[in-house]
Amino acid sequence: MGKNNFDKFFKDVKKDMYKIAEKNAANSKLEITCPKCENKVKIQFKNSVGKCPKCNEKINLDLKWV
Repeated sequence: MGKNNFDKFFKDVKKDMYKIAEKNAANSKLEITCPKCENKVKIQFKNSVGKCPKCNEKINLDLKWV
């Protein structure tokens, strides 16, 4: 297996890992700082959408990888 094949293999593995992480985070309970009230709260996300229990702000979970 040449260098290019290894590079492609690892690129594909990384892509698959990001997809799995995004799916898990989009439907999980996360502790975040609310962008509106700035309280640190635990929010249950479903399909990347949650609601702050303190101020009822709708929060969209943005999972853009750097």
